[in-house]
Amino acid sequence: PQPTHSQPVKLQQNPEKLQLRVNFQFWNEFFTFIRVSEQHCLEFVLTTALNFIKNSINDHKQLEQAESLLKNFEPLKPLLLLLSWEYFDGHFAFREKVGEMLWSKRHKCSDPHVEYGCDHLVFQQ
Repeated sequence: PQPTHSQPVKLQQNPEKLQLRVNFQFWNEFFTFIRVSEQHCLEFVLTTALNFIKNSINDHKQLEQAESLLKNFEPLKPLLLLLSWEYFDGHFAFREKVGEMLWSKRHKCSDPHVEYGCDHLVFQQ
């Protein structure tokens, strides 16, 4: 029997399959956008996230947007921490918030110099 408008449609999909479909859709749309806009995929993510982070000192919702964008680009978080740190000079509470979002020991960093730099910035506050 076909569902009518008054009957809710039940999703009988496995949550893992649904997540795979969502991930596939994201990457498909992301690379289509990158191809059409003729931007490098990492450059776009870095500059967009950096702009969100820079502007978040006046609009805290932009920090949430940066966090949402970076969900699929976790390895870029340490680099963004290093690139954005100077924008929050004198804003200790905000530095702490950005540091918590972009850096923790659970982030695996393949470069010991980047790891040292992030540790030093976050813990020197």
